[in-house]
Amino acid sequence: MLGFTTRFSGSCLVASVVVALAAAAQPATPKITDLKKLAVVTADTYDELISTKCPVIFHLSKEDTFEGANELAKELEGFVRVASLNTETQADLIKSKNIEAGDSEWLVKEFGKEALKGYLDLAAARKAAEASNPTGLVSPVPDQQAIQAFLTKAYQNVKIPTILFHDKDEIPSLLTRLALWMGDDVEFGSFSKPPEDLVKGLGVPGGIPVLLAFIPQEDKDGSGRIQFQPAAYDKSKFGAFKFKNLFKFSMILRAEMTQMGFYKRREEAAGGQQQPVQPKGDTKTQPLFEYTADTVDACAKDKLGLCIIGIFDGSPMNDGKEAQLEVLREVQNAPSNKGRILHFMWVDLTCHPSFGAHFGVSGDTLPTVLAVSPKKQAWAQHFGAFEANKVAGFIGGVLSGRNRIDKLPEGGVPVISAEDNCTAVHASLMPTEEEEDINLDDILKEMQEEASEKEEARANDMEALEAAAVDAEMDQKRKRAAAEAARMSKVSNKNIKKKKKKKTKKKNKKNKDEL
Repeated sequence: MLGFTTRFSGSCLVASVVVALAAAAQPATPKITDLKKLAVVTADTYDELISTKCPVIFHLSKEDTFEGANELAKELEGFVRVASLNTETQADLIKSKNIEAGDSEWLVKEFGKEALKGYLDLAAARKAAEASNPTGLVSPVPDQQAIQAFLTKAYQNVKIPTILFHDKDEIPSLLTRLALWMGDDVEFGSFSKPPEDLVKGLGVPGGIPVLLAFIPQEDKDGSGRIQFQPAAYDKSKFGAFKFKNLFKFSMILRAEMTQMGFYKRREEAAGGQQQPVQPKGDTKTQPLFEYTADTVDACAKDKLGLCIIGIFDGSPMNDGKEAQLEVLREVQNAPSNKGRILHFMWVDLTCHPSFGAHFGVSGDTLPTVLAVSPKKQAWAQHFGAFEANKVAGFIGGVLSGRNRIDKLPEGGVPVISAEDNCTAVHASLMPTEEEEDINLDDILKEMQEEASEKEEARANDMEALEAAAVDAEMDQKRKRAAAEAARMSKVSNKNIKKKKKKKTKKKNKKNKDEL
């Protein structure tokens, strides 16, 4: 069991490190050294820009610069790189790298990625670039008692613990920018408004701000205790508290600690496998896999590091499953996780509901991520947006001690039962063929038939009404005709009678005269 102590004194610097930091030659630096100036893209600088940690905004035009370029680069120093890509002079490069911008004037390489996304205006490009940066990279150190826990955590993560003592209310952006670039190898802490006696005890003239790197050394008595001796940032040698100067300090510190063999503990923790500390993409990790009955040892008690367990709806009904898995892959490959012992896996909650129940995870909280330390039998759950930068920040918070961890439920990490039949479970969730037919073709056909029947019935009703109307009209006509015929017959009979009467009178008159 390792023990930890911290020494504060007037002569607080470790000799071997002090000499290096005071007189070391300039470290090997990238070709692009000034992060607050516009980078002009060439065949020599393009690959370095693409593989750099932080996001990059590329401006495409027929010029090597654009209005306000250096001002923008200075404003975003350490957070986002600003570069110009001349579409005429670099036409061969654009073709060889298959750079496709379409109608976009701006391209963005997001944090931890190499693919480029196009944007029509600078505001949208800047927003996307800044939003891709992970959060929670700097650990707040609230009081003097918390210093020891911070140092211990950093040592366990094989990082150099470095604390900035300052008088600001919030974490200075300067420290956040340093963490973005050096966070793989240096653990940064922020101690706001430290008490006066602590500042005096630091043994650094001039008062705060003070940046201290705590150099771990094992006691020579063989006890295994680790002592931390602070190495201070010296303004007289490195200059004022500016990003470029602190960046240089951190790089020299990392180089010296590498030479002292500090980072070899990562290889030992990984089972002795040779794993280069710094080069991007060289650390071998097992790809994301599904935790099943066939991977029972994936998060066993003797496992080093953290198990990062994504819990998803793994059924075919979940259209977002692949996108959710891709988020975990992106986090796994993030530069901030290089050199960390992390085992990425995922569990299908629809098939293994008891696994989620063990941690209090149900379907309405999906997707989610658990960070489990098998050795410590502790765990934490990510709450918030399921986005790569948020999940990466959560993992960093667990490793640094910022995020609260709880003791694992009794039994540790559940083993997936071989009796869980995921194929049957998924099939039971899928609608049957009969249900699919009813829901689609049959329902439409039935609706059409019903509509036809209603139309036919309506047509029949209209026809019947029309026929009845015609019959009624014909009946009325017949009645009127009969009435008219009766009237005419009556008039005719009356006229006949009148004529007969006149003939009789005339005949009688004629007969009378002849006698």
